[in-house]
Amino acid sequence: MSLLMEDLRHRRIVRVGIAYLLISFGLLCPVGLVGAWLELPEWTMRLVALFTFTMLPFVLLVIWALDDHGPTNLKVARRR
Repeated sequence: MSLLMEDLRHRRIVRVGIAYLLISFGLLCPVGLVGAWLELPEWTMRLVALFTFTMLPFVLLVIWALDDHGPTNLKVARRR
């Protein structure tokens, strides 16, 4: 278990995950305020929250893949 956490920290996945959650929270607060002000339906906040939190695993997978291969190595691999 400690090897996994060490690998995640080395690849900066933990840092990206925390930053994503903070940005998500920073996005959800104004959406809630503006939604109440504009009298949007109740499901709009749920939809934004659902989309935000379901995208987290995909963001972490992309970060893991790009950190492993690097964007420059992907361009070289496409040329072959």
